[in-house]
Amino acid sequence: MANAYALAASYMMAITIVPVLANFFISKESMPAEGTIELTESMSSGKRIWARVANVFIGGVDWLGRQYAVLIGWALRNRLLVVVFAALLLFFGLFLFGQRPVQFLPNFGEPTITVTVALPSTFPDSDEPLTIAWTDAKVSRLEEWVQEQAGVETVQATVGTAGGFGVTDGSVNETSASLSITMQDQATLDALLEPLREQAEAIFNDVDNDGQPDVDQEIGQSFVSVSGAGQAGGGFGGFSVVVQGVEGEEQPTLPDLAVYNETILSTLTDVDGLVNVELESEFVGETTYIRIDGIPALRYVAELETDDTIGVSNEAILAVQEAIDDLRGSNPSYVPVEVTQGFESEEQERGIADIFTSMAIATLIAYLLLTLTFGNPLLPIEILVSLPLAIVGAAVALTITDRVVGLPALIGLLMLVGIVLTNAIVFLDRVKANRKQGMVRNEALREAGLTRLRPILMTATTTITAQLPLAASTESGAIIAAELGTVVVGGLISSTLLTLLVLPVIYSLFDSGVGTAGRLLGFGKKTSQEASVPSAGD
Repeated sequence: MANAYALAASYMMAITIVPVLANFFISKESMPAEGTIELTESMSSGKRIWARVANVFIGGVDWLGRQYAVLIGWALRNRLLVVVFAALLLFFGLFLFGQRPVQFLPNFGEPTITVTVALPSTFPDSDEPLTIAWTDAKVSRLEEWVQEQAGVETVQATVGTAGGFGVTDGSVNETSASLSITMQDQATLDALLEPLREQAEAIFNDVDNDGQPDVDQEIGQSFVSVSGAGQAGGGFGGFSVVVQGVEGEEQPTLPDLAVYNETILSTLTDVDGLVNVELESEFVGETTYIRIDGIPALRYVAELETDDTIGVSNEAILAVQEAIDDLRGSNPSYVPVEVTQGFESEEQERGIADIFTSMAIATLIAYLLLTLTFGNPLLPIEILVSLPLAIVGAAVALTITDRVVGLPALIGLLMLVGIVLTNAIVFLDRVKANRKQGMVRNEALREAGLTRLRPILMTATTTITAQLPLAASTESGAIIAAELGTVVVGGLISSTLLTLLVLPVIYSLFDSGVGTAGRLLGFGKKTSQEASVPSAGD
């Protein structure tokens, strides 16, 4: 919505304020002549320096114009080759997009690891109570180890929590603790996660405090969680899966569902990128009994420690379904169940699907507006050909910068729908005007290319330059803008360069096709202009 208001305001400025300011500050006499600036003796040193710099740019644009004229001629003589080349680039771009990890939203804020401790009230296999002193000693040992690691910026520990809701006597849960570790960057966070998990397990399994973990203890594995996934068990970064009865079948009871529990937990634990899915955990990875439309169901949540959150979520759901099918194959008496996405995973996929729907709607609206403007249903199709060409640069840019395909990147693609069409409209509008003046097709294309090359390059260059600081952002809080800017910059570069090459060819192919169809159907006859148009092999 903000973009729409900004564009509307920009349009009003362009048709009202800009002409008035131009009339005040630019007179006909002050307009420079076409071509390079002539250096004279009367010029000051500053003006001479400026003239030399300007002449370099003017000369560069003139050189580009001459080379582009040659390129258009070659492209119009080798139309099939150009179309095949563009198609191969498009498939290459789609391939690169398919290789990128898919993530709804990146983690926000500073890279942070959270260690959560929720110990039982007594030692396992013993009635001896766990005290806050024992918990604090373990947390202190872990805290000292963390502070010795590279890339750690701050460590904040909390031992003991309030006893719960409604507690007025000041009681404290002596077996709960948390450790918040701020890391220098995401790379150091990723490198520390597994060693930290191993160290936490070893420390909390050392029940006797003799420096050696007890081999028969699993306190660290069962009651200590190490998370580097940002939001866990919910929100934009969470994973959840629901197992429930099949619609139309006899609905299971909770005990019927419980027979699948061990298999599901084991399967989820084996999925790379999913962590903290142990049944015993009280804070994450727990099994929750729920009802959906009155049907009993099991809900599993876990944390995603991967860039490819959507891909790993889908992989986990498929793995659980296959494991359940295998289990039922060997136990036919088990009630049939189905595996579906939980709320978190479903919302992420729905958000991405909504962006693609918005792109389709934006493209359709653009087509309708262009059809009404040009009075021709075919010309807008030629203009819209420039849209897929933006995918190539966007995919290459994301690959080079090693960024994910997520909501920010897809919003960047949505923005490109409007930005990219501008260059194609400017080009083909000139071609249409040239044809009305009697130019043959290829002459009209060459003249439009030479005339529109400068404004097209200026528009693309200024937009790319404005987006570069955004695309180059590396701060954690600016990562969303960085992904969006990366897509816009890459998409504009590829669409501008390929549009200048491919669009004349597409126009000529449509023109030839319409002319041929008209002659075959008897709707028209070959004119002298059409007779002078060289074929694709000329």
